[in-house]
Amino acid sequence: MTTPNSPSPQLPPLDFNAEEYLNIVDHGVLFVDAQGMLGYYNTFCQKLFSIEYPSLQPVNYIELLSAWSDLQGLSRLWFIELLICV
Repeated sequence: MTTPNSPSPQLPPLDFNAEEYLNIVDHGVLFVDAQGMLGYYNTFCQKLFSIEYPSLQPVNYIELLSAWSDLQGLSRLWFIELLICV
């Protein structure tokens, strides 16, 4: 038990590599900047969208998602709903 005058216990610093963690999760993780350009994406997204990591050219996420949804035969209504959620 700590008293008001005793110092708070110090936790050791975390040795955490975010990119390593995001590559082992079993769902897609990606980051898109304000201009819609795809930044980081994990292995799941790499396989889902069939893209290289890191991409040799900038990738516009909206165009990528649109092309992917067309290949999957998904309706444009689904695509619009997905964009609204993002």
